[in-house]
Amino acid sequence: MDQRSKTKRIKGETIKKSILQNVPYVNYKGNLCQPKPYGMDCRCRAKCIPVQVSEEVWDEIYKKFTSFITKNEQDTYLQCLMTLQPVSRKRTRNSNTSKLPNIPVQDIFYYRQLSLSLFNVHSLGSGKSRLYLYHQGIARKSPDEVTSFISDYIHEVIPPQVKHLHIFADACGGQNRNNTLVRLCLALVATKRF
Repeated sequence: MDQRSKTKRIKGETIKKSILQNVPYVNYKGNLCQPKPYGMDCRCRAKCIPVQVSEEVWDEIYKKFTSFITKNEQDTYLQCLMTLQPVSRKRTRNSNTSKLPNIPVQDIFYYRQLSLSLFNVHSLGSGKSRLYLYHQGIARKSPDEVTSFISDYIHEVIPPQVKHLHIFADACGGQNRNNTLVRLCLALVATKRF
């Protein structure tokens, strides 16, 4: 990597960190960018911010929010602060119109539930299970995660004396019947693990 691309990468990381921590920074054009102001009321028509929250609580939430290093950590922190509220009715029950309520996209994003994934490895010999639990902010349900869980289970649970492994899986083509899992099995055989 040459010096110019290294300097550009470092500057990009500095700008990204400054934006996440909401502090002033100099952008790529050399302009000084001020942090975004925050306050008690966003003055939107949704009125989603409760009146009973004090300014001290807002300051504490804001300081904690800007202390996180990544956007993922900030999003997870905000999701932990949210509570489920019943949706207010936008139209009457007897309305015969097929017009949908006008809901801004950002509201829908924060009302949806966070997907929680569970991966189970069950040993038929011992009758014990090992569960891998994660949410969509950490990982997806892809072949990479499945092979990572299986590899972790093999290295952490199965003793080195075991030389025969039988794998049973459902017919999920995206996770179990794919090249990634076959390559993991081939790697285990090539390294003489099984």
